[in-house]
Amino acid sequence: MPAQPAWFHKLDSIKDQLRGMEVSHLDRQAVQKLIGVRERRARQLMAGLDGIQVGNAFAVSRLALLARLEETGAGDRFQWEVNVVPAWSKTLNARAAIWLLGAL
Repeated sequence: MPAQPAWFHKLDSIKDQLRGMEVSHLDRQAVQKLIGVRERRARQLMAGLDGIQVGNAFAVSRLALLARLEETGAGDRFQWEVNVVPAWSKTLNARAAIWLLGAL
């Protein structure tokens, strides 16, 4: 399974920021800055969303992006990553510490 996206842990904050914005559309650079991702991931997150062409740039609807992020947060992968993976990590770290103490 691929690693958890780095922005998963701040998804609630990202959605709150989107809700508080007055702009109707965001371009790729705004999405990159908001979510804290690079160009490729921003384009992937924006793919297929409603938007407008602004010169050479494409801007997605703020509400469409918000809806996508809400779907992501409700999805099985997100729930797995934020609930199960940290619990497993904690268990493994505890076992590693016990093993290290026993090896000393």
